[in-house]
Amino acid sequence: MIAIEKIFIFVLLFWKCLSQSYILEIDQGRLSGKARYDIKGGIFYSFQRIPYAKPPVGELRFKEPEPADKWDDILDATVDLPKCSQGLDLISTSEDCLYLNVYTPQFPSEDYDTLKDVMVWIHGGAFAGGSAREEEQGPEMLIPSDVVFVAINYRLGVFGSFHLEDTSLEYPGNLQMKDQALALKWVQSNIVRFGGNPDSVTIFGGSAGGASVHYHVLSPLSAGLFHNAIIESGTATVDWARGSSNNGILLAQMLNIPTYNSSEMIQRLQSVNREEIMMIPALSLLEVGISGSPIVEQDRNSETAFLTEDPLTIIKQGTYNHVPIMIGYADIDGALLGIHLSPEDITDQETYDFYVESGFFEHPLVQMVTDVVFGHPAYSAAKEHVKTANSPIYFYRFSADTAINIVKVNEPAISHLKGATHGDETGYFFNSTLRNAITVEPGSNEEKASERVVKLWTNFAKYGNPTPEEDSTDFLWMPITEETFYYAEIATYETTLDVNPDEKSMNFWDEFGNTQVTNKFYKRMQSLLRNL
Repeated sequence: MIAIEKIFIFVLLFWKCLSQSYILEIDQGRLSGKARYDIKGGIFYSFQRIPYAKPPVGELRFKEPEPADKWDDILDATVDLPKCSQGLDLISTSEDCLYLNVYTPQFPSEDYDTLKDVMVWIHGGAFAGGSAREEEQGPEMLIPSDVVFVAINYRLGVFGSFHLEDTSLEYPGNLQMKDQALALKWVQSNIVRFGGNPDSVTIFGGSAGGASVHYHVLSPLSAGLFHNAIIESGTATVDWARGSSNNGILLAQMLNIPTYNSSEMIQRLQSVNREEIMMIPALSLLEVGISGSPIVEQDRNSETAFLTEDPLTIIKQGTYNHVPIMIGYADIDGALLGIHLSPEDITDQETYDFYVESGFFEHPLVQMVTDVVFGHPAYSAAKEHVKTANSPIYFYRFSADTAINIVKVNEPAISHLKGATHGDETGYFFNSTLRNAITVEPGSNEEKASERVVKLWTNFAKYGNPTPEEDSTDFLWMPITEETFYYAEIATYETTLDVNPDEKSMNFWDEFGNTQVTNKFYKRMQSLLRNL
């Protein structure tokens, strides 16, 4: 009887803990969060839908972000944030979307004995889709490693890339990157209130998120806002991560808005219903040169511009933010795209001979897209960085192949392929709707591989080194040097150190150059990228 009473009391106290509101005060006002469970059964605290910028609507549409206003009442931070406007989704998206989520293992307090390392996730989606919602990146697997986790929204598509060359109108573009930078400034000002250390912030992201992380490494506006960077399957040097300038004129033309009077054109663009903008087909936008990707602001004041020179030029000059970098790609990163291509899409004979005629590759088109879009851009960027870097650069190739390869196992067209495809690595460190649908048994390959990946990612966030002496691992990950291109092969059962990933492919593109890829081939890939 006494045992039953103890169990009842425990359950009652536990339920009270989870149902209680937790109040924190930040610069803007008070927040009400909630307690939750992580994957190990520990308690953490979540604060969601926190505004870091004013809603970019009305006269603020297409403008650079402004810090959020203060509030008087307690803000309910127990509900997830909305997605930013994207695709044809008019229901679950909003133009008022500049929010972030914070998850902390620290009990909310006015004073903390120790501050935890911070990891800020920048989501992918070709700068046209995705969000910071938990359904895509839940914190339950990272929190047990004693880090504070932040996920941020930013404007997408033309809402995030709108640009006009007329400097008198102050529409300089790169809104998506400036949103992210403002969110990072918010982290610097407020993360200590959640028990996070503003002097130990790691930014990480995949696909367009990886390219975003790389852009922050290169941007003077992001200096001092982070201390480590993880770049996953996307770089600032790849063609799909580069946008087009003066696209505001093109947008007005597609909406049948006259462009001869710039002021009137802007007023109409800011007053038109967002639905009219969203209903323009994505392929139509691409065909006229409108993407959601960043640009070089050559026509702007360098003190307020996000980027004023070509990314490769910045890398070669060494005029970037010198922080430890972890960068890499998945071994069949291009499977989602390559599976939809045919040999006829390769109109260059030398490329055709290397991939199709040579017999080197089991799936030549998958390998080609992996190399052109993800692998070689990461490889070549790392090689250029190491020539000027004064911080270590760690390279990886992700090939783990288990049931938690959440992208591949949910795509019938590629589920039979061996290896890891675009975004699969996130199933090893994020909870998500797709991850929750998979049963992971204790002691399984999935659990062991996941714990290994989480350890590497969080070690890097804590030490700027994925295999530090302070935290023993089963191998030593060496940073690349100008003489030796070391890389970690993150496989199903172990992680090993090797040199020169996909050496045949990298040598081919080093010699041949990605510029030889035909417009037809690349436009086909661009249209497919919109669905990533």
